[in-house]
Amino acid sequence: MSFTVSPKDTVAMDASQAFAHIAASRPLPQPSPFARRLARLCDGADGSPQCYDELLASDQEFCRDLLRFAAGPLSREKEGPPALTLPMVAADLGRPAVASLATLFSLLRGNRHGKCRSFDYQRFWQKALARGAAARRLAMKDSEPGPLFFVYGALAAIGELALATAFPEEYCELLGRNLPPEKMPASEERLFGISSLDLTALLFEQWNLPTTVREALKEPSPQPGGRSPCRLTVKTHRILRLAEHIARICMLDLPLAATFLTVERLAEEERLGVEEFAALFDRIVLSWQAASDFFEIPSLSCPPYHRIKTMDDIGLAAENDREPLTLLLADDDPITLICLEKVLKAPHRRLLTARDGQEALALALEKRPQLLVTDWLMPGLSGIDLCKILRKTSVTQHTYIVVLTGRESDDELLKAFDAGADDYVTKPFNAKVLQARIASGERLLRSQRTIAHDRETIKRYAARLAASNRKLQSLAMSDFLTGLPNRRSALQRLKNLVAEVQRYDEPLSCLMIDIDHFKSINDSHGHDRGDRVLRHIARLLEEKARSYDMVSRWGGEEFLVISARSSAADAFQLAERLRRGVAAEDLAVDKGLRLRVTISIGVATWHPACRNAGELVKRADQALYRAKALGRNRVEAAS
Repeated sequence: MSFTVSPKDTVAMDASQAFAHIAASRPLPQPSPFARRLARLCDGADGSPQCYDELLASDQEFCRDLLRFAAGPLSREKEGPPALTLPMVAADLGRPAVASLATLFSLLRGNRHGKCRSFDYQRFWQKALARGAAARRLAMKDSEPGPLFFVYGALAAIGELALATAFPEEYCELLGRNLPPEKMPASEERLFGISSLDLTALLFEQWNLPTTVREALKEPSPQPGGRSPCRLTVKTHRILRLAEHIARICMLDLPLAATFLTVERLAEEERLGVEEFAALFDRIVLSWQAASDFFEIPSLSCPPYHRIKTMDDIGLAAENDREPLTLLLADDDPITLICLEKVLKAPHRRLLTARDGQEALALALEKRPQLLVTDWLMPGLSGIDLCKILRKTSVTQHTYIVVLTGRESDDELLKAFDAGADDYVTKPFNAKVLQARIASGERLLRSQRTIAHDRETIKRYAARLAASNRKLQSLAMSDFLTGLPNRRSALQRLKNLVAEVQRYDEPLSCLMIDIDHFKSINDSHGHDRGDRVLRHIARLLEEKARSYDMVSRWGGEEFLVISARSSAADAFQLAERLRRGVAAEDLAVDKGLRLRVTISIGVATWHPACRNAGELVKRADQALYRAKALGRNRVEAAS
């Protein structure tokens, strides 16, 4: 019998139960069967060398990837000839690293795209490789195996990908809230019953990754009996924590000011001075770009550490937008394809090639290039048909398309533009003309990117400015001590109500309130306790007033209550309720100290003889003085 799990079903469960339910009913990222068997074999004590060698040799694709990895800069740091055979490479790396690499290779190969619209799969893997490159360098500094920690770092946030895979719609909605990183775990737990960090640890357990790295994902805590946590777990946690912050800088995750402070504090704990860390960071960026090339993930440009620190957020955002443009070259003629690559190869371009229209379509949908150069006539799917398909597909409809053609008649060129081409170059092409046409397209693409970035920047600054203005306006109209509207706010409200009274002849009253003998409270108990009395009285007046009455602090120990649509009798009744409510309360102003406080109130109601709001307040003030003169703790109405 099958069943499905919705996020709300997991809320009452602990992390293990939620994981079991999700794993039983929802898709999750999983290594290949080969990688799972290899991890179990390497984790078990009975894995004989013969079984290990036979299993390793059974997956030719992984063997090729492993040999390439072992020969590249991500594995080799020491001088000397590289290991050339599979047994030599496997022995040099060690079983744990080989099994972990198999897990990473298969996960990365099978999870480059998904259904969660707001989850940027490419950016996830870019950051994962940056984190892996940082963890590798930091581990090697502490004489730990670099390739193994490269995998640990790369997979340390795999729980995020798992939530995007299991709950694409719900996780998309959560990402749309743009919560800060520190608030995401609690929101994930409320929605899915498990945070992405806990999900990462449980996936690591399922994939037979070492216990030390599972425990290192969170701050290691003392073991039962008060024993200190494992030294390797503590070290791994420190490495992964610092690697995460380094990856944020590599990705230019704005704002970076707090990240710089944190990363340099953590680096100092690792006995790395600022200059030494800056040099290490720049080497990490080189390793990260090598990893991006190896795994065919588009790499991002990252300035040197000292330059990043001197740039503001706008400059960093613009720098982030200068990542290389991806160009897809499609032609069924191998010679033409080689010539195109030679002419268009440049540091600011990433080139992909396709030998026919079908391959070009598959690459365009997978890699989403910004610019396509395609031959008109190709077997199977022509360049014109390719244009039509890409223009009707949402992820490729904005690709800039240049058609290579030997047809120069007006009707033929119109046909190309009708199909969706942006430009054309005649064959055989002139290298300088082709370069100029491509450069023109790139300028347009970068202009569009700049416009989009500027629009987002303006929108972001406008939102910040509006929030600041609202905050300033609130501060300007509020009393700092009690949180009530202040005198300025009360006068504005009263002015508006007087205008309504004069227009619609509706009743309006106000109450001037004074705390009896407040000076003696300050003198006897101190100003701090006097402030607490003011806050208590403010709270009581708000609680006991009606919802449409405005309670404000007038100044010192005086409060003003504006009561719209209230006759003299209604206002007097309200004043009595407020006076009795305060007199009945023992105010707890300090530990062990309770005070009985009373108030005097003057009530005034609008009369045609009143000329303005100030005169109404003046009449309430006169009534208040009469209440105080007659003995306090009483209400008096203006004559």
